[in-house]
Amino acid sequence: MSLVHILQKTHLFSGIEKELLQELEPFTHHVVLNPGYNEALLVVSADDSSAPDLYLVLDGKLTLERDGSGAGLAMSAPVTSLEEELFGEISWLLKRPRISDVFTHSRAAMLRIEGGRFAEWLSNNPNCAAHIWHRIAEALAKRLVQTFAENQSHKEMLKLMQF
Repeated sequence: MSLVHILQKTHLFSGIEKELLQELEPFTHHVVLNPGYNEALLVVSADDSSAPDLYLVLDGKLTLERDGSGAGLAMSAPVTSLEEELFGEISWLLKRPRISDVFTHSRAAMLRIEGGRFAEWLSNNPNCAAHIWHRIAEALAKRLVQTFAENQSHKEMLKLMQF
């Protein structure tokens, strides 16, 4: 399957012309990870100081770790659905260091899009940029709503546990 065909199937790039998606090929990388049995594989490190890239999860389950103490802790937030296929966008947008390590415990496939070149491509393609910015905003809004709901749930749990 070609990279353009894969891009067309993602939520972020669906509806964008094939010719424009072909321009993304030189700076978009298809990555497949296969950790060993009972092994957590670091996908992206919060300590990575290189220019921020964007990632699209195509298949598999990834875990975000905010406290840096290893995969599988209570602070984990799995990224699994197509609505949340995108990660790394906050570092990319804000040009700030990453806030989380990303791990996988099983086979995972993703696309890594070089952030600097992607920003340049967006500025050269304003019609696509409007579409993509809308999709990024949509993903961030869904994540915000989910985080708020989780926080409300935690508050309710704390109320129940108070004596």
